[in-house]
Amino acid sequence: MNYFKRNYFDLGEKMNIKTTDYDVDDFSTNDKLLFIPYDTNSDFNGLSKVSYTASSLPIYKLFKKEKLDADFAISNLDDCVFVENHSIDWFGPTIFIPLMVISQNPNIVSFCLNIISNYVYDLFKGKNKDPSINCSFLYEDKQKKKKIEYEGPVSGLKEIEKIMKA
Repeated sequence: MNYFKRNYFDLGEKMNIKTTDYDVDDFSTNDKLLFIPYDTNSDFNGLSKVSYTASSLPIYKLFKKEKLDADFAISNLDDCVFVENHSIDWFGPTIFIPLMVISQNPNIVSFCLNIISNYVYDLFKGKNKDPSINCSFLYEDKQKKKKIEYEGPVSGLKEIEKIMKA
């Protein structure tokens, strides 16, 4: 993983969005959304496993239900663990959105963000009006691959789409 440049967007006290140039050659795909593990070498009961956030599974299932072509970067789920973070915040998956997918469906980013925000609102219904979330998106623009790390209220997710289109 190589980081080259960092940009910070100050969109208020509660929201932090960081963009970074990113190299995702290890998980390259051209034609589908890809769930990226947050750790590719976790020790789990003495075994080396790939770690995803526990929220990856329900979001993946919702994408499939909406007929979005998505997969896990490490497709053999027997080699994976899904880690639950116990916090008041929701920890979302890292999702790679290839340029080909964006060019074939310019609304894909908005669609994905809506699925995620609806899921989080339903999950926190009655507990928190605007839950705090942490998630990351990798995407390609015409020049390079970039990573957006988002931390803030679920209502601010729409800012990610604006940054990707900039």
